[in-house]
Amino acid sequence: MRNRIIDILLISLFVTMIGLGVVSPLLPLYAESFEATGLWLGIMFAAFSFSRMIFMPYFGKLSDKYGRKIFIAAGLLLYSMVSLFYAMANSLFALTLIRTIHGLASAMVMPIAMAYIGDISKKGKEGSMMGLTNSAIFLGLASGPFLGGFLMGSFGLPAVFLVISVLSGLTFLLTLFFLPEEKAEMTEDVVKKEMSYREMLYNSIVVGTLIFRLVNTMGRGILLSFLPLFAAFKLGLNAAQIGIIVSANIFLTAILQGALGGLSDRFNKADLIVGGSSVCALSLVLMGLATDFWQLLMLSSVMGIASAIAIPAATAFMVVVGKKTVMGEAMGLFSTSMSAGMVLAPIIAGFTDDHFGIGAVFGVAGVLVLMGTLIFYYFIQKGLRVKILAID
Repeated sequence: MRNRIIDILLISLFVTMIGLGVVSPLLPLYAESFEATGLWLGIMFAAFSFSRMIFMPYFGKLSDKYGRKIFIAAGLLLYSMVSLFYAMANSLFALTLIRTIHGLASAMVMPIAMAYIGDISKKGKEGSMMGLTNSAIFLGLASGPFLGGFLMGSFGLPAVFLVISVLSGLTFLLTLFFLPEEKAEMTEDVVKKEMSYREMLYNSIVVGTLIFRLVNTMGRGILLSFLPLFAAFKLGLNAAQIGIIVSANIFLTAILQGALGGLSDRFNKADLIVGGSSVCALSLVLMGLATDFWQLLMLSSVMGIASAIAIPAATAFMVVVGKKTVMGEAMGLFSTSMSAGMVLAPIIAGFTDDHFGIGAVFGVAGVLVLMGTLIFYYFIQKGLRVKILAID
């Protein structure tokens, strides 16, 4: 039963992220048919992440009270409907509204499915379980552009939205009929946990982990947004070479998390996060100095491997915190920090590019990730010293 539950949840996360990965690269092309300006494109992209950032903690809290299944199923059903809405959009305003609803649907699936997995993860195996969870997320995100490009090239843009709608609908039915409910017992212990959660954002370990997730996402977001521009206009690389560089980063992070996630069950989680995040920071800085395809490919691959070490360890931290407080709210906060990073990354990168050039973008990204890593380490050590939510 437990393995079946995990399989259904991983499929839900995978399909959800495929939907995101399919739509995002095609959105600028679709919006161009409505004569979208750069500002409108920025608003449309930000609407998704902003909506997720707002609703994730709220739905996480509700799922602690009313159960996980109802929100995951409802989110997948809404996902299926939203995919069709894209095909029916007739204006830039409509597209932006659909992006906002898309973000809301994602907020009902991603953090709550992660919370469900956290609920049933065995003590001492949090890193392994979160490694598998993050693998499903990253593989979905990485597979989306390939699926979208194939469908659009072979059958046209409407087919893309139809296929995603069908996949989401089938996953909704799978969840509805085969996923058992997981609901916290509303006992005196849970009430005490909810009271302690009100102080969660004052907890050093929680704050440190959220800061890591924020800067890690910012670094990755800047990489994915500006690496293609840097590679094309500064180094003269072609589309195939750029695709290989970007895919190497995403797929290595996705595939290796399942294998490397178990490291955080055997070794100190904070050390793995600091080590992996520091390597990511150095890789980003060096990317801005790269002069050819092979250097960029190597640095992108190294960053992908380092991320596969750090991210499961950070997620495992939040699972342990969630078991000591309330899981849905903990994972909601963790996912919200990721969404905040997705909102901030293009803004910071765009400002840096305008004022200092595209090469400086990667230097700024690396410095931000390194600063976030140091802040994380400070808060974690502070929290462990005073034994707040002590995590071994």
